[in-house]
Amino acid sequence: MKALKISAFVLGGLTLLTVIAVALALNSGVQTWAVRKALAGQPGLALTVDRVSAGTSSAQITGLRIEQDGTLLSADEITAAYSAWDYLTGGLIVVDSAALKGLTLDLRSAPAAITTPAGNPPATPTTVTAPAAPAVTTPGTPPAQPFAGIFTLLQLPVDVRVGRVSADGKALLPGNQSATFAVEGKDIAAGQSGELSWKLDFTDAGTDVPVASAQLTGTATVRITADRRIDRIELTTTASARGPGLPTDSVHVALTAAQPAVAGNESFQARVGLLRGTAVEPLLATDVDYLATSRTFAGTWNVTIGAGQLDALLSGLGLPDFTARGAGKFTFEPTTGNLATDGSLEADVTNLGTVSPALAPVGSLKVRTAFDARLAGEVARLEKLELTATDANGRTLAEITALQPVSFNTRTQLVALANPNAPLARVSVQALPLAWAQSFISPVVIDSGELSLVLGVEAAADGSRVAVRTVEPVTLRNVTLRDGENRLVDQASFTVSPRIDYTADRVEAELAGLAIVLSPADRIEGTVTAQVATLSTTPAVTFTTRLNGRLADAFKPYLPLDPGPLTFAHESAGTLAGNELQLTTLAFTVNREAGAAVTQAVAEVDEGAAAGGAAPAGVAEPQGMARLLSGWLPRGTNMFDLSPPPAPPAVAGAAPVPADELADVDLALSLAVAGPSEDWNLEPIRDRLRLAAARATTGDERTRAEAIDTRLARFEAIQARQLALASGPAGDPSPLRLGGMWSSLSEIG
Repeated sequence: MKALKISAFVLGGLTLLTVIAVALALNSGVQTWAVRKALAGQPGLALTVDRVSAGTSSAQITGLRIEQDGTLLSADEITAAYSAWDYLTGGLIVVDSAALKGLTLDLRSAPAAITTPAGNPPATPTTVTAPAAPAVTTPGTPPAQPFAGIFTLLQLPVDVRVGRVSADGKALLPGNQSATFAVEGKDIAAGQSGELSWKLDFTDAGTDVPVASAQLTGTATVRITADRRIDRIELTTTASARGPGLPTDSVHVALTAAQPAVAGNESFQARVGLLRGTAVEPLLATDVDYLATSRTFAGTWNVTIGAGQLDALLSGLGLPDFTARGAGKFTFEPTTGNLATDGSLEADVTNLGTVSPALAPVGSLKVRTAFDARLAGEVARLEKLELTATDANGRTLAEITALQPVSFNTRTQLVALANPNAPLARVSVQALPLAWAQSFISPVVIDSGELSLVLGVEAAADGSRVAVRTVEPVTLRNVTLRDGENRLVDQASFTVSPRIDYTADRVEAELAGLAIVLSPADRIEGTVTAQVATLSTTPAVTFTTRLNGRLADAFKPYLPLDPGPLTFAHESAGTLAGNELQLTTLAFTVNREAGAAVTQAVAEVDEGAAAGGAAPAGVAEPQGMARLLSGWLPRGTNMFDLSPPPAPPAVAGAAPVPADELADVDLALSLAVAGPSEDWNLEPIRDRLRLAAARATTGDERTRAEAIDTRLARFEAIQARQLALASGPAGDPSPLRLGGMWSSLSEIG
């Protein structure tokens, strides 16, 4: 009896302690303290909560606030009504209601993405790869199952019944951007269809932003069978945006997925269209079936963009209007990754003047393309590629055609051809207006011009070499370029026959038949070759250039005098490796035609310059045309001088000659002798020089005056001799050197 009393006393004590423990565990104050205590020790995490209350049928959390690394997450209230007893007794998750109110995510103070400073890449840890261990199969572990469809992954593990759920909140983003959202759901349970809806609003309060606001709304229906299998999903959503140049139309998307039978075929449909009022105008449609027996996806796609559907959007983006229609099919094997697709697409492009006024005369453009491509394992194969562009009259402007199938191995990076002895592709462009290139050369304006070419592409059987050959020369016709009101090129033409050979470590290129016609009197012809080696390290370019031509009008807008027609021949060769340029050959011959006399000028480069010698310290190296003409023009004109003349010392009490008077005299002399010697009027220049020399007060001014006087005397002697010999035969041209033409005129006389 005594033992029975002791047992009853112990049992009663344990029961009392259990009741007390449960009471404390269900006490809101104890729960709040426990949550705060558990999270207080988390480094870098600041958490506060006003109240926590959880029982067997409901739970509530208020005033939740979590902050870490500048990111703040808070919720005004989280509530849930559920049945713990149903889960304990039958494994059924029953949630009568759940709500999240006032959720706020503040990212305005969150740190930006960490970037590595330039020149300091992160250290790469050394990785030691151990030999692969043989695969070990644990007894009783089933092997990985092959892919058996998407719906197989949607099987629910336990019974779930949700009456109603909801959540609302907002996100505060950097840059005066914010978003609000609301989500609601109901009747999610086995044996019935549940519903879900959402709404998202985005706002950008900044100025001159492309998207001032955007909205996304949608609904979804999920049907769950009695055996917890999801067998149908339907989703519709609508998106719209507001901003400068954006249309008011909304984009409507509808998705449907279904698996009527267990382990059976699956079907998927997607529709994308424009929502105008209550009507949806289709843009894109696709239908896909998953075939359970072959474990393959097979589908079709269709594009239909009608007139006016995208006009507002394209106009806002500065693009021309277009309509499009096309269709195709594809297959995909998830277990192997094999993919095959083919199709065709046609587009009609109008209002080309939106891109450039020069394209307005083209009117409309019709583009057609057809393709057939496949991926099997590591090999991608292009079976077919055709692309043509025609104008409103059906005239072909551009055409790209693959003449045979080509394969590419993604692992070895090699190309293989079906027929190595046949051409690979053909690229043809006929009278294509150059206005398409306007954005590449802005601010220079293309007023006119058209491009024509026919190129063939060849390759070795193993893809180790790819070559481009000219079938018809690359030709630019009637090219007119201007910079503001200054016309740079007027009705010029350009012709060249390129040849390019590419291998993994070397590229060879040749521009043969080069012909540039700037005007009827200005023409340049020649050939340029280049070989680029060591592509994988520091490329080394070996080049040769041979040019010749005649220039009569091209110099006039840029020179203070008219030198008359010039014929020239240029030859150069060298190597460019990194920043080092070495010239092995540089020759430039210029013949000046002045009346019956022809003057020849030869430019030479000494070994120091050929090896990349620099200009003297403090002297800027001339570039382009300045380099060609520096030293050739009269030095008194101060054109293309390498360095400014030293400032002359001041002489007290003297009226100095104006700084530009001697230069004016020198220039006047150059202009006077540009024509035939019988038309030279040297007497007024002699009088001006006499007055300027009398006013010279510094040594530099007197030296310049004497140099001009010497030149003037030589021209006077030349004129007298030419007049005396006017009836005699013309003399042979005498060689001159660039940089010494005007100081070497004594050789003519």
